[in-house]
Amino acid sequence: MADFTIRSGDTGRPLVVLLKNQDGSDAIIPGGTTCVFNMVHRQTRHSVTPAAVALANSPFSTNGNQVTVSFEAADTQYPGVYDAVWLVTYPGGLVETFPTSSRGVAGYSVEVYPTLADQTVAD
Repeated sequence: MADFTIRSGDTGRPLVVLLKNQDGSDAIIPGGTTCVFNMVHRQTRHSVTPAAVALANSPFSTNGNQVTVSFEAADTQYPGVYDAVWLVTYPGGLVETFPTSSRGVAGYSVEVYPTLADQTVAD
């Protein structure tokens, strides 16, 4: 089961997560940090990088580790399961990928469901 689901073409519901370190603790993201969200379709390898990604403090911490991804219709046009990562670039140029995993696999998945208009009904 996917960590986040959305319908093809939907733009109303953002993806909001707290970035965590490998040990489960909150990541500390300083001001001036940039973040890019990337998801890759598991079957077609189609890559999507939504432009609207924002870092902020969460209601639960002041570590700056809450990230919000707002989708455009084109970001969710291809139904299927995607592996997803956040690429964080710190001031000074160091880059870290979230989620962190000792297994070397993307630890977050997004599933885009087809719209009802895209589905055919069997007789």
